[in-house]
Amino acid sequence: MVNEPSACYAYSQAFLRDLLSDENLSKEEQLLRLRQAYICLNAVTAWAVEADNLESIHNVAELGLFHCWHIVRNQPARKKPTKHDQALFVLLNQYIKLFLTCSDRYLEKTVRSHGDRLHALSVAVNSREAVDVNLALFELLGRLAMHGIWTVSLRDTMQQNDEEALSVLRKTTERTIDALIGLINANPTLLSPFRDDHMIEIALVMYLAQITGNAARFTPWIAEIANKATLALILNSHYPIAKRDYHDLLNHPGAAEPEYRNEVCPGSILYPYLYLWLHRIGDETATTEYVERLTELLPNCTHQVWLPDEETDKCLWLGDTYHGVCVTDVAPSQGFKKVAEVIDTAMENCLNLNEVSAVKSGLIVLFLAACRHYRMPIPPHFWFTDQ
Repeated sequence: MVNEPSACYAYSQAFLRDLLSDENLSKEEQLLRLRQAYICLNAVTAWAVEADNLESIHNVAELGLFHCWHIVRNQPARKKPTKHDQALFVLLNQYIKLFLTCSDRYLEKTVRSHGDRLHALSVAVNSREAVDVNLALFELLGRLAMHGIWTVSLRDTMQQNDEEALSVLRKTTERTIDALIGLINANPTLLSPFRDDHMIEIALVMYLAQITGNAARFTPWIAEIANKATLALILNSHYPIAKRDYHDLLNHPGAAEPEYRNEVCPGSILYPYLYLWLHRIGDETATTEYVERLTELLPNCTHQVWLPDEETDKCLWLGDTYHGVCVTDVAPSQGFKKVAEVIDTAMENCLNLNEVSAVKSGLIVLFLAACRHYRMPIPPHFWFTDQ
């Protein structure tokens, strides 16, 4: 099944969950099962490479990393790590290396080779359906952004006296930023997200842009997304919808009636995010037009943000999605001051983000990767890095 991405992922997920979901393993059993899973993941990714299925090696290696962290995260903090702690961290490092190797191989053959050629990757999707191209390109965009966030994270944690390694990571990050810009410029579908949860990919790109000092290079892109998303509502074209089912996306848009829009856009995480970015950019005309369009055409849409709660750290790494806090009352029509006040209050009263094990351990990148992988919204803590 290694030549079929969905089947390869499903079997790998079942295997990893069966092996690594138990939190009450003995120390010996932890090490044994992590080593067994690592060996199997290496075999699966090697077979997938032979079958020229680079889609599978990226997904499966990332999935294995999350399951590994599910075991490692429970280790108590110690000033002097025990031999068991050291063995676990060595294994975690091996899982990270496996994933980054697979990710690099995947990106090298796709976006780095053809990303800046006009429509090249869109045509490579090999489908006449616009929805197939849009879904594939946003998936690629998110993976590329996460790879950049990984290199920044590794650079920040590396010893400063290792100039050669730091230089390589800096150049890799710069190359990723350039690849993102080339990908967006060469594939216009990335200006028009078809799914509301493409907010995740957009937020990851903007997070990477901010932590690398490149936000100004991407603000025209996010402003154009906001314009096209609301213009599509007027034209009854491919505006973002909350549905994820492929057949729903394929048959969208339906009737240009309020009843249909209420059905496919009952809530949104994308529109509040775009609104706050428009306000930050400072284009008052574009912001006013954006709010007016949403108010007129999606009056019943519940605009919302998601934040982690006490159950998140236990559920996230294995792919359970019933956790976290949904905060509503952030409709752009209320104005920036009200929306910012609601989000700030929620961040103050909900779980401290540092209580999430990966964030607490300095691996913010792992938390963001899990959000993308399991389709959990990016929390507002990462929307603007200077606040």
